[in-house]
Amino acid sequence: MSEKKIGTPFKIGIGVVLAALAVFLIWLNTYSLFVYDALIFAVAAAAVFEMAKALKLLGYSVIKFPVAVLVSAVFFSTLFIAVFLEGNPILPILLSAVFFLELLVSFALGGMVYVVKPEITFKDFLATVFALVYPFFFLCAGLVLNHTGGGFLLLLTMIIALGTDAFAYFSGAIGNKIAKGSLKKLIPAVSPKKTVVGSVGGVAGGMVLTAVYFLLVDFSGGPKIDLGYTMSDVIDTGGGSPLLAYLLIAFFGSIVSQFGDLFASRIKRECGIKDFGKLIPGHGGIIDRIDATMFAIAAVSLITLIF
Repeated sequence: MSEKKIGTPFKIGIGVVLAALAVFLIWLNTYSLFVYDALIFAVAAAAVFEMAKALKLLGYSVIKFPVAVLVSAVFFSTLFIAVFLEGNPILPILLSAVFFLELLVSFALGGMVYVVKPEITFKDFLATVFALVYPFFFLCAGLVLNHTGGGFLLLLTMIIALGTDAFAYFSGAIGNKIAKGSLKKLIPAVSPKKTVVGSVGGVAGGMVLTAVYFLLVDFSGGPKIDLGYTMSDVIDTGGGSPLLAYLLIAFFGSIVSQFGDLFASRIKRECGIKDFGKLIPGHGGIIDRIDATMFAIAAVSLITLIF
């Protein structure tokens, strides 16, 4: 199906199906955290492949050996550590330390290949390091989230990222209609359609949806959806209402997720491409669908590790 034949209703339909699938997998994840471990690993590996193809258009060739080593090491180390330390509070910290060590080893391996193979340029080495960090390491932060708060944290992060994106789009579109197209652009050189009003609306929308999520999963006086964890299980709320923690995470997560969207847009503009891939009809590739979510994952995982 060509991109021209794909209309907005079809794109929205695909988005709804993907969202429903994500929620279903999160439900399965409450029975075994390895459901999302496997999914994150597969998505991360596919995203690296997409980034390598994009960088190739700029004359950068990702060195396959260190990437393959890191991908394999992350998969087997996560499996090994999680099996023996599942439920231990030190698990997320240990995973983070191991992932960082594996990144350093992969960096060193890339350097060795660069030294012994004259046909590999320094640009290739830099491209390899970049692909190891983004998108792979950004997505690996999702493994830390999964073993910190399971589907609870994963769903919260998705709500923040996707809610921000949706509210930014609709508030920008409505604002532009009211202002007759005269709204101030956010960063027109990177994304000509994004506006300051849309950005603010995205943050507000992400926080509103997060507050609704709080009422559904963590508010003692309201309806309850059990995802195995609550905010008090993953960060220290000081014994008070965790709502403030939800809103602060949503605030920073919404801002960071928008930078994730813009970051991917800047790369695509440099590479001269519209999408990173064609895997998802109407939505492009893996990175196109999760560019904002990747940054949100990194932000939320960092917050939960610190607090």
